[in-house]
Amino acid sequence: MGRTARRLGAVLATLPLAAGLVSIAAAGRGSATASAQVTRLSGVDRVATAISISASAFPAGANSAVLSRSDDFPDALAGTPLAVAKGGPLLLTPPAGLDPRVAAELQRLLPSGASVYLLGGTAALSDAVAAAVTNLGFRVVRLAGADRFETAAVVAAQGLGSPTTVFVTTGTAFADALVSGVAAAAVHGAVLLTNGASVPAATAQYLSSHGGLTVHAVGGSAAAAGIATTDSFVGTDRYDTARLVATHFFPAPTSVGIASGATFADGLSGGTQIARVGGPLLLSGPAALPTATQQYLGSAEPTITTAYLYGGTAAVSAFAEAGVQAAITGAPPPTTTSTTGAPAPAHFSTLPPGAPLPDDATCASEVRATPENRPDNATTNATRGVQKNLTSPYPTFARVDGNYAGTTDEIIQWVACKWGIDEDVVRAQASIESWWHQSTLGDWGTDAAACAIGYAIGVDPSGHPGQCPQSVGLLQVRYPYWTNGFPQVETSTAYNADYAYAAWRACFEGQETWLNTVDRVGTYGPGDMWGCLGVWYSGRWRTSAADGYIAAVQQNLSQRVWEQPDFTG
Repeated sequence: MGRTARRLGAVLATLPLAAGLVSIAAAGRGSATASAQVTRLSGVDRVATAISISASAFPAGANSAVLSRSDDFPDALAGTPLAVAKGGPLLLTPPAGLDPRVAAELQRLLPSGASVYLLGGTAALSDAVAAAVTNLGFRVVRLAGADRFETAAVVAAQGLGSPTTVFVTTGTAFADALVSGVAAAAVHGAVLLTNGASVPAATAQYLSSHGGLTVHAVGGSAAAAGIATTDSFVGTDRYDTARLVATHFFPAPTSVGIASGATFADGLSGGTQIARVGGPLLLSGPAALPTATQQYLGSAEPTITTAYLYGGTAAVSAFAEAGVQAAITGAPPPTTTSTTGAPAPAHFSTLPPGAPLPDDATCASEVRATPENRPDNATTNATRGVQKNLTSPYPTFARVDGNYAGTTDEIIQWVACKWGIDEDVVRAQASIESWWHQSTLGDWGTDAAACAIGYAIGVDPSGHPGQCPQSVGLLQVRYPYWTNGFPQVETSTAYNADYAYAAWRACFEGQETWLNTVDRVGTYGPGDMWGCLGVWYSGRWRTSAADGYIAAVQQNLSQRVWEQPDFTG
């Protein structure tokens, strides 16, 4: 679609036969899951978020449902494996009465007479809640003990049939129990609770009365409780503990769930959903993705196809979401957020589909000053584009204006910011397309109708007699396919890049649905950064030509060719 065949051919010639795999591992870990997507499940509050998760996990209904109080976690900590075993969601409601939204969701989900399990005694979920559920035509099963520790033991014995695999974790905090519940569901086990580093009577009784148990301790308090355990998982903090559990029980998941490590509710509901599809629950800080979570996502990236985020941006920020998207697609991670009033970002990173994109002025103010290494671009770099209010070929093109002037690298930063794509990926792709020279011409042919504006057949500035160039500029915008970008893609470096990445973002957002109607490999969908780079070259989805181009870009990315001495020419 737009490329410099000469330079691309030279790069491809240096790649081994399996270069797509080799260079991907170096630059981004592969195209097998480059199409991995982030799906956020959220609502206006924790009750609505739980309902959103339920609707996603059980669109056609469920066998049963589990109810827990929405304002505190103690009795809910053992609920995840119960909900998974019973084939239903875990929903939240205030202790005093059944939330009308939850009542409606129960009616949508369940057939008449189905069981609804209530976690905890009447202080946790009142008799009014039980009566309301009964009045809806469902059977109430209350699983309760004298305290949270006994409730967990009751859930294990009565709700789950006394499984022989148990996870012990503290009941005085929620984080370790959330991740334990998902792992327990995966191995058909139960969660029992310690009181910090001491063992409550109900927990001790369960452990002593069941022989041949496999016991996993999760978290430092449980590991220090003196229980004979099969193994223990103790990280440096709750995020690292979650990583250790995920690494052991879910070494190669196709799906992962991520919830706030600062509050319990979204992880409680989300844990049931991710456990159903065989993935782990990981934890995030509200503002940014912790290093431990990044490490796990990076190690499991070859198999991950979907990451679920539970809760709104107050629970897991858009910046943290961008970190997840980068980790599961092999892109460089974001390093800072521009929405906090902090100094300009140290690096512009890929923003997930649907994320708000910054405007021209914001990006211009955040570009970092860099010297010019392409003095031949001086005129086109100083030429700002003009807004044409494009309505085609995709909605993204309405934003194209090329309204920036600066050095070549500053223009690259600006367009990376504006379209939410990693700046180093832009640098690498531009090195493939033009070696950063806006004067580059490519895709030479003999069709006069396909000539770039100002280049007729026989006008031969580059040794191509009887031909004309079809592609021009920093990103090699090709005239036959992108006619409404001309002539500004020729005269303005910023407009050339702006136009090219409007096309990339349209693909990344899922707007290029026609890709599924032509020859392709796999199914096109939103969120595949690398796949959409391949479309720019080949006009097709994940074909061998597209993946060869991706491998070339990734090789230049891994080598950071723009920093090498020979790049100055």
